[in-house]
Amino acid sequence: MTGILVLLGGGALVAISGWSWAGHTPAARWWVRRWEAAPLALGIVPGIGLLLFGLGLYAVGPAPLQVIGGLLWLASFPVLLVGFLTPRWWGPGWYRAMTPQQRREAMRDPIGMMVAAASAPAAVSSRAEASSSSVGSSPVVDHWRAGWVRDPDSDQRTHALSRRGSVDGTLSLHRDGLVFAATAREDALRREPTIVVVDAGAVRCVRTIAARAGADGAPRPGVRHRSLFPRLLVETDRESQVYEVAFGRAPRAAAVIEATLKGRTR
Repeated sequence: MTGILVLLGGGALVAISGWSWAGHTPAARWWVRRWEAAPLALGIVPGIGLLLFGLGLYAVGPAPLQVIGGLLWLASFPVLLVGFLTPRWWGPGWYRAMTPQQRREAMRDPIGMMVAAASAPAAVSSRAEASSSSVGSSPVVDHWRAGWVRDPDSDQRTHALSRRGSVDGTLSLHRDGLVFAATAREDALRREPTIVVVDAGAVRCVRTIAARAGADGAPRPGVRHRSLFPRLLVETDRESQVYEVAFGRAPRAAAVIEATLKGRTR
């Protein structure tokens, strides 16, 4: 009876591995979306499945099946090994055909996104582009960790580490205006620079608004993946910009910006 249970358990794991390797549906590709799951699907689950299935065949089968069971038992060890090592040449064809960038894009869990950002090449740099602007090259007065709220009404997150409708970065106050530049992590995950440059003469008003509010001052519903602190509103000639300043420092940032740019704003 024990041998039959071991045989069935091993067969189930082998079947799950085959389904995962085939990857015909998004559900079957579950292991691509999590950084820690690839070793499971590529070696640990199929290896343990072969091990149990081989032991089950050896325990309950006749002599010919016992030979096959022994071979499967031996084959399970190299499968387990390559599963832990996950070499580039191992895995289903569709997975091997994915580029490193495509594999990073497929990840959806926060840890996987951090690993992807750390390993991604620095193809773009928002900070470098921001510092090359006329405003960004002027002396820095102060700076704050902040998120630029690109769309206060959006319920979408660009990636697993982002807030809804926002891009994480640094808001810098320069002598000649304001500059927002996305973090290196955002650059790696978004694969494009994100900067906002505002000349001091274009600023009309700087003030705080309610948490989760847009430029109209009306808070949006929902609190998940949204900051609970008041936001910073920068009104310019062309558009109004909303920022989430880290640690609730929006009131202080507004006061410093207003005092620095006083007489130069409209």
